[in-house]
Amino acid sequence: MTDAQSARQYAGIDLGSNSFHMVLASANPTGRLRIIDRHKEYVRLAAGLDEHNDLSTEAINAGLECLERFADRLVEVPRSQIRCVGTNTLRRALNADEFLTRGEAILGRRIEVVSGREEARLVYQGVLLDEPQPGSRLVIDIGGGSTEVIMGTEEGPHELDSMHFGCVSTTARFFPDGQVSDAAMRAAILNAKRQLQHLYPDFRRRFDLALGSSGTINCIGRIVTDLFQTRGVITRSALHRLERLVLDAKVVGGFSHPEVSPNRSLVLAGGIAVLQGVMSALKLESIRPVATALREGLLVELIGRERHGDRREETVANLERQFDLDRAQATRVERTALSLFDQAPSWADHGRQDARDLIRWAARLHEVGMFMGFSGYQKHSAYLVANCDLPGFSLDKQRAIAALVLCHRGQISSRRLDRFKLSGVFYPRLMALLRVAVRLNRRRSDRPLPQVTLRAHADQIELIFPSGWLTEHPLAELDMESEQRRCAEAGLELLVR
Repeated sequence: MTDAQSARQYAGIDLGSNSFHMVLASANPTGRLRIIDRHKEYVRLAAGLDEHNDLSTEAINAGLECLERFADRLVEVPRSQIRCVGTNTLRRALNADEFLTRGEAILGRRIEVVSGREEARLVYQGVLLDEPQPGSRLVIDIGGGSTEVIMGTEEGPHELDSMHFGCVSTTARFFPDGQVSDAAMRAAILNAKRQLQHLYPDFRRRFDLALGSSGTINCIGRIVTDLFQTRGVITRSALHRLERLVLDAKVVGGFSHPEVSPNRSLVLAGGIAVLQGVMSALKLESIRPVATALREGLLVELIGRERHGDRREETVANLERQFDLDRAQATRVERTALSLFDQAPSWADHGRQDARDLIRWAARLHEVGMFMGFSGYQKHSAYLVANCDLPGFSLDKQRAIAALVLCHRGQISSRRLDRFKLSGVFYPRLMALLRVAVRLNRRRSDRPLPQVTLRAHADQIELIFPSGWLTEHPLAELDMESEQRRCAEAGLELLVR
């Protein structure tokens, strides 16, 4: 393979609760995708969660072994053209960091754990790749640990939600002894219907297409097409007939069909129950499976970032407009923070561009909570960043930006970092630069600031101001002295000359 060929490859990796998926594509000059390779393995990560929401050693090792095989295929793909996300199980697992740290070392790429709503948005992006025609559509995605329901048009989603039940978790909860009884199936279906109650007003409206995106729905679609000649569509009546066949088998994994792999058969009963509940709750008479899903959505977004702009930039701009930020001031702070950051070339713990993006977005959003008043506004800002729906952002980036925003004034304490599940010296470094940038722009003026030289080491930052400038600006001098004390509290030495 030539360098030019490998440079055109993109990879989307979905670390799901039931299976791990990798899809590779190339893009032509217009950005149109062509799938060139796929690989899927049943890892059943959700089955490895214990009653305390800790992943078992066996589940972690199974996932890591799968990633080693993925990594072997990805050797020729540029790191910037790989995106890997974790979903429900990695959101829930209290020891997910153990898996993520080791997995990132194997892939040589960060693994982003996305929120349920972000997962739903990416699923919809993938479905649009397969179904781009005009019209409104409802999309259902049944995963191992969560189910996403999305309403939208060819322009994108306008209603979306993610529920905490899927084929693996439903099977484990309602058929724990491996027996598939009528009573257990009825209870599983009712559970799905109940959890969808809050969606009734929004998702029962009319739409042109009802589409299903997931291994569960595609598997059921192939079975009913073969057995009941439904021509690729899952009807309510066909689903009821399939449910009866699974019940007649009496045990989990007992139903046999050429379209059902041994691994899929272990969660088929739970998948049927979830789909029954969804179709009943939303009054769907039929649903059509589609082949694309979250991993294709990742590819669409990867290429879109290169060619049409980053969805995260649009999200930040929307927040700026929504909360009437002083954008001129945000730009001043951003410019100063980046000027300082760019002088610290050794700081590449999390990937240099990722770190630069974090401090840039934090600078733009540090005053987002000021609409509630000046007092303690950094707390309001951090709350909004941490809890708003931020399309395009992974949970770890959302938490990191919220932490930077919270600590741009006041204390830089380990307690504050722990609150956002952050550790190490990396974040205090970025916080120090953001704090200095905010302090130097207190005048909220476009008058040029002095050229500050930065020298950085592992736990030390040295700022060198033009001779006499601090003496001529006593408030800035006092601010720098204050920052020296705050940084020392965080274990970081700030030298000001």
